[in-house]
Amino acid sequence: HVSLIDIIDQDQGLEVTVSIFADDLELAVKNEFGSGHLDILEVNKYEEEKVWVRKYVDKHLKLSVSDELLELKFLGYHLEYGKCIIKLEGTIRSDQEISINSTLLLNEFTDQKNLVRFNINGQEESYLLDHSRREIKLKF
Repeated sequence: HVSLIDIIDQDQGLEVTVSIFADDLELAVKNEFGSGHLDILEVNKYEEEKVWVRKYVDKHLKLSVSDELLELKFLGYHLEYGKCIIKLEGTIRSDQEISINSTLLLNEFTDQKNLVRFNINGQEESYLLDHSRREIKLKF
């Protein structure tokens, strides 16, 4: 099981895109919050379901800047080929240390891997987070 987290620097901020298989995310949200009627694939329930998706991502994806938790604005999600593509953004200044802590789907799957791809100042770096390594730090 693999999910993808893309972090791209923008003018005075970060654009964060999380890509998770919709059925895996649905299972995780149901297990986490007991929301038995959740159906992420049901487009007509988007407004109701996005509350649960946001709660789950807020709990399991943390970005910090210089040891202070970065508030990520939830922009929404859409479905694409069975995946849930979640969009977030946050404000950051240059020359700061950024850390990312991801526990996405780790409670559901022992083989879960979260691939984090940074594209900051034109430089690309990738890291693999899992049960043994949940956090990375970079200079922004």
